[in-house]
Amino acid sequence: MMIRDQRSAHGMKRGEQGYMLEFPLMVMATVVILAVLVPKLPPLPAKILLGAGVLIIIRGLHYMLLTPGWQPEGRSIRFPWNLILFLLFAVVLVAGAAAFILFYPNGFSSFPF
Repeated sequence: MMIRDQRSAHGMKRGEQGYMLEFPLMVMATVVILAVLVPKLPPLPAKILLGAGVLIIIRGLHYMLLTPGWQPEGRSIRFPWNLILFLLFAVVLVAGAAAFILFYPNGFSSFPF
């Protein structure tokens, strides 16, 4: 009897299909870009970049926490905890970005440090 490996045409095991490593990498790259560029930009472009970055990060978190598919070591956060965790992260990110955009009209130049 021959044991066959359950691999698809792409060379991935059947349980590994559907998860892309590009999303976590995109989120990390977005955070690094925001950390470097936002303090150096004038207020309006910094706020626009921050808003766009938050949307990218929220989409990445949505994909990593709520989209079914392969996850490292077969572990995943189960429903409803994945939804609660995603909503918590999203609310914190949106609230932080909104506070910066609305309450700091001069961007980082209005910070006391």
